Amino acid sequence: MNVTVDLPLVEEVVFLGLRDAAIHGDRAGSTELRRRLDSIYDLPVDSPERDRAFREFHLEAFERLGHDRLLRGSLREFRLLGRVVPRASFFKAVRQREEGGDLHVRDGSPTAVFRVRPVAFLEPGAFEPWLRRELLHIQDMVDPDFGYRPDLGEDPGDAARFNLIRDRFAVLWQLSIDGRLGLPSEASPVGRVFRPLEADERDALAESVRGWPRPTFDELLALARVDRPLQAIG
Repeated sequence: MNVTVDLPLVEEVVFLGLRDAAIHGDRAGSTELRRRLDSIYDLPVDSPERDRAFREFHLEAFERLGHDRLLRGSLREFRLLGRVVPRASFFKAVRQREEGGDLHVRDGSPTAVFRVRPVAFLEPGAFEPWLRRELLHIQDMVDPDFGYRPDLGEDPGDAARFNLIRDRFAVLWQLSIDGRLGLPSEASPVGRVFRPLEADERDALAESVRGWPRPTFDELLALARVDRPLQAIG
């Protein structure tokens, strides 16, 4: 899979990484990187050489600081995605609510597109699980066995039911993704979208969906359409 990271994201990640290294101690040769960066500022302003040097520096520093390795290591885990989707592109998100991954198709060619805040790269313990969740979400979308489709088959004219089924499906799908990856899940969204359930029923539902090895799109949607999905599972 061809991986590209938008230059504005690369530049800010490197800036934050070098600043973090200066505060907490040198890592990955960051002292040398800072010296190189200082030398580039000595080049004539607005010269093509200066612009090229900045670009080359930031791309190399992004790799030296380990960020490229983190991305590629996570991507290698999802082999089906790598076979079906030839490109992954990462762009800068300004706010946390803008972060996420999605599948874009142009002229029949799919690309996995991610938006992420630069500061997330400084917290690999949180960023890597987030990225793995987004990657499995997209892999499900291209997996014929999952059977993804963008339409839930609900009447958008009934706004209340449409929104409820959509939100339930999203929660169930996320529970399934967390379970398959062996990652923890938040319990609160289950109670928000399945209000008739008691607390123990919510916990049982979450564990049942998390333990489901290979649910399909239609199976998760069927659960989203009933108020007591545990009975449907059982």
